[in-house]
Parts: sequence; structure tokens; C-alpha cells
Amino acid sequence: MINSDVLKLREKFHLFQNQETALAAVRRSADAYYEFLSMDQEYRDQILQFFTGEMGVKLTYDTFFKRIFRPDICPERLEGLLGALLGEAVQVKGVLPNEGFRFSEKASLVVMDILVELSDGSLVNVEIQKIPYAFPGQRCACYSADLVLRQYARVKSERGKSFTYGDIKNVYTVVLMEKSIRGIRGLSGQYIHRAEQRFDTGIRLPMVQKYVIVSLDSYREQKHGLETELDAWLHLLTDESPGTILQIVEKYPKFEAIYRDVFEFMRKPEEVIHMFSEELRILDENTIHYMIEKQKEELDAANQELDAAYKRLASAEQEKEQSVKRMQEENARLEERIRELERLLAKND
Repeated sequence: MINSDVLKLREKFHLFQNQETALAAVRRSADAYYEFLSMDQEYRDQILQFFTGEMGVKLTYDTFFKRIFRPDICPERLEGLLGALLGEAVQVKGVLPNEGFRFSEKASLVVMDILVELSDGSLVNVEIQKIPYAFPGQRCACYSADLVLRQYARVKSERGKSFTYGDIKNVYTVVLMEKSIRGIRGLSGQYIHRAEQRFDTGIRLPMVQKYVIVSLDSYREQKHGLETELDAWLHLLTDESPGTILQIVEKYPKFEAIYRDVFEFMRKPEEVIHMFSEELRILDENTIHYMIEKQKEELDAANQELDAAYKRLASAEQEKEQSVKRMQEENARLEERIRELERLLAKND
């Protein structure tokens, strides 16, 4: 029996009334139907659930996120999300081309990446990671440094001789982790991690590099309510249940426009299936890259352990040789002492 929340969602957002009618709509396009059939059963079921409101759409997919949070069309949405995460009101001034050094990486595990400039000149890079990767701290530092250098080059070019380092504004690296890395997931009650550079002596200098890491899986597992607008934004990204969607829309009406855009897209099966197929292809590639990274990481760890074992063995061998040498020296000393005693005994005779 269909859940009452599903029926309400179908009625509110004019979704397909059942999977049969949704599947019939898919069949109208031979290409879309072929792509649909080429997917695993798990994903075919998921798409039909999207179309019929049995499950909300996962907004952590690149195309969906960029469609809903496009800062050039609906800046207020990204402003709302960033404001909730940063703890202060923000205004998106414009979208910048994201062409930093990270795109030289052949095996990027980042599936979504948006770079915007705020009204005060600060830069914010927002990315979603569907798969955890190695060395996250070092990567965040490199991304942040890249933003600082890009801002420096652009502002210095614009200001010319009037440029001062005071013109450099904050750069924020915001990472939304769908699957958290080791060391982040499991921290009791913690799911938003904010960082900035500070001095141990207490002196205060305006260091511009800021970081926000959000553990989406940790938030989801803790089963938070909808107490604040931040909760609404995080539920939007982590909870696809029809009941939660209806609760968000009722308590925070501005989210209705977001969900309406999402479900309006669901009435275009051909576009959705093509997009979803591309997302799965990228995800498969990223999963392979991730597995390669993990294998390399495990190989490095194994090599380090092997090196340590060789060193222990070499040390033990060296210690053994030294012990044998000491015993030989002691034996020689004793033999010499015996000969001295024998000579002394012969002399007395």
C-alpha cells in the first residue's frame, strides 16, 4: 500500500501516479529507454521512485545540485546554504570560472564544484565529495592556497599601483562529504567542522584562509529534527523521504520552490535518465580512482611495514654479529689467561 506522504507529494508536485505510467513515459524515447535498461536494477528502481515521489531526489548528484543551486539564476539558495554553514549572512556577487590547478588532476573524486565571489570580495568554493579520498587536509590546503593566489593575481591586476595586501579578502573552502573520511566520521555529535589559522601566543592577525567540512553521513545518522534552518538545508541534502520533504516545506515555505524545481525536472524522464546515466558513469570512474588510491595507500603501508621489518631484521642480525664478536673476544681473553696460567705453572714446576 502506498504511503500517505507519497500520495500527498504526488498531488502537491504533480508527479506520476504510479510506476507503470512513469515507465510508459520512459518508453516514449527509444534512447532513454535503452539507457534505462542498461542500468542495474537498483538504479532503475531508484529512478522510478524519483518519478513517482516514493523517494526524493539525491541533491548530492552534480547535475541536480547545480540545477537547484545555480548562483547566477537563484543566488538566494546558495546564499541561504552558505549563510547557515558560515554562521553569517552572505550575498553572492557572481560566479567565477573554476579553472584552478585542481583540474590538472586526472583522477578527481570531486563530483560538484562551484566557486562564487561574495559581496565583500571573499571567495567561496563549495564542493561535494561522494567518495572519500586520501590526504584530505593537504588537498584542502592546496585548494585554499590556489584561491588565495587567484584572488591576489586578479585584484592586483584590477587595482594596479593602488593595490595593497589589505585588498585580499577571506577565502572559504566548503566541503560537503557524503561519505566521511576516517578521523571525521564518528566524532560524538559533531558534523560541521570549521577551521582557520591561529597563533599559539594569542596574537590576532587577519589570516584569510577558512575551512568548513560538513560530514553529511554523520548528520544523517544522528537523526536530527528540523529545529533550525540549518537543519532544513542539511535534511535537503541527506533525507529523501517524502515525509521529511513535506515537513520541510510546511515549516520553511521558501524550500517549496526548491522542491518544485526538482520535481518539475522529474516530469522530463528523457533528460533525467540521460543525466543519471552520466552521473553513474562519473561515479563509476571515481570509484575506480578511489579504489586505486586505497590500493596505493595500502601498498605504501605494506612497504613501510616491510622496510621496518627489514630494519628490525638487520638490527637483530647486527646485534647477533656483535654478540658473537663479544663472545669470541671473551673466549680469546680467557684462552690467553689460561695460557698465562699454564706458563706460570710450568715455571713453578
